[in-house]
Amino acid sequence: MGRRRRIPRGVCRIVGVAALARAGLFRHESGARSATIDAPDPCDPSEPAGLLVEVEVHDRDAARVTIDGQVVEACARPGIGGGLFWGFLRPGCGRPVRHLYRPSGGDAYRCGECWAVARPGRDARPGLAAEGLARRVAALVADGTRAARAAREEVVG
Repeated sequence: MGRRRRIPRGVCRIVGVAALARAGLFRHESGARSATIDAPDPCDPSEPAGLLVEVEVHDRDAARVTIDGQVVEACARPGIGGGLFWGFLRPGCGRPVRHLYRPSGGDAYRCGECWAVARPGRDARPGLAAEGLARRVAALVADGTRAARAAREEVVG
């Protein structure tokens, strides 16, 4: 059984806890808040970039987040200086994550591990893996050397 193919981050709509916190949705007091955050769909520019997110804080460290009609639980743990460090709870196992992804054409927001999203700095496109990139660079160098030799022979000979 082989490894699952990785999905590039560039084809995913990404919702991060930090964007919700900057919008003021995670406050210490209980209550419901909503905001529109910027989370464009990179593969469908006709879809609106704004994404309506509603957060209902139950306790100081628990909240229910509604993203595009999908409900996701969130929790907080103590942070530096008495603040809180918020995270989404993964729908499958319940571990906290900082970002949720929905690939273009995907049906729900899930964590990067569930969708097999490539981590930043790692491109999942075929041909750009380390060995594929090395082969392409070697081929380009060889072609350049051949072209340089041919040009030199034309000038000299």
